[in-house]
Formats: sequence, structure tokens, C-alpha cells
Amino acid sequence: MKKLIFGIAVLFVGAAGVIALLACTLLAEPVVYNGTSGWLGCLQSMGLTPALAAFLVVALLGLAFALCGVFEKKK
Repeated sequence: MKKLIFGIAVLFVGAAGVIALLACTLLAEPVVYNGTSGWLGCLQSMGLTPALAAFLVVALLGLAFALCGVFEKKK
């Protein structure tokens, strides 16, 4: 049960970070960076692509912990 709650909390933090970054790119001025436009070009121009990747990894780790908690055998 503890793994499930921890996994859900970590998943929520990672997903909130991804949503916050994507929402901020939608509010920013349109940018074309090395031929890439849209939200990805905006993230690349601000140097936030590693932050997006880190939040995605955190969200996926949270999902993995939550799934481990769901399928954990009870004693």
C-alpha cells in the first residue's frame, strides 16, 4: 500500500511539472529554433528540454512504483 501511495504522489509531481512546462510554452511568444517551431521549439530556445525529460522520467518512475504497489503480493 505504501508503494502505491508513493508512486501516485511521484506520478502527480512529474505530471504537474510536465503540464506546467507545456502550459508556460503555450503562453510564451512563438519561437522558431533551428527550424523547429511550436512548443518543442519554444522549450529548446529556453533550454528547458532537459527539464521536460526529467519530469517525464519522474512521472514514469511514479507510474512504475504505483504499478508495483498494485501487483504486490500480500503476505
